[in-house]
Amino acid sequence: MGRNHQQRSKTNEEYRDQTSTVPWLFAALDAEFQFGIDLAATDKSAKCAVYFTPETDSLSQDWLASVPPQANATGWLNPPYSNILPWVQHARQEQQKGFTTVFLVPNDCSGEWWPEGEPCIIRHITGYYYDHTYKSGPKSRKGTTVKKWASGRIEFVNAETGEIMKDPLNKPMCLIIFPAFYCGPTLHQPVTKIELMEKGQTWMAEKQQAELAA
Repeated sequence: MGRNHQQRSKTNEEYRDQTSTVPWLFAALDAEFQFGIDLAATDKSAKCAVYFTPETDSLSQDWLASVPPQANATGWLNPPYSNILPWVQHARQEQQKGFTTVFLVPNDCSGEWWPEGEPCIIRHITGYYYDHTYKSGPKSRKGTTVKKWASGRIEFVNAETGEIMKDPLNKPMCLIIFPAFYCGPTLHQPVTKIELMEKGQTWMAEKQQAELAA
């Protein structure tokens, strides 16, 4: 997928709507929002202690009322990409009650579900330049460092195997945030993949240190 963004997904169709978020990406957002609930998960993929599965039907639940005592009224949502619209509609309802929803979804403004004009924040996950040092090749090149561009495409965890996929999803991704009680315009913000990676890895390390010290 990384080499040909037009090719079709190789994920088994049975599991395609169940792919889960890589740990560093969830951690990057958890550092900011400290989620109280995972709104679309499985028993294997859940990122929070409290979560909804397909069997418990998240779209029929009161998200705000489902947050455990003392937890933040914030929900992580990596919804089934085959039908995102009802999740956006439900998030808007919860927003008005005081609940914050953070989506990870394809950056596709052509979809009916795309929330342009709604009271939300859209963070576009972009690529970035990094330093690459050649370790082989002609003597004139070996050891030299150049700037290279890395795609902002995101890898996912294969629900069938439990392993991180070798290639990223063949489309750009974004984070869509419906902040509690927000009623302003749609805001657009860029964020690089490397920023999210570094933030997520730092948050995971801090939590691990806290657990060891407890």
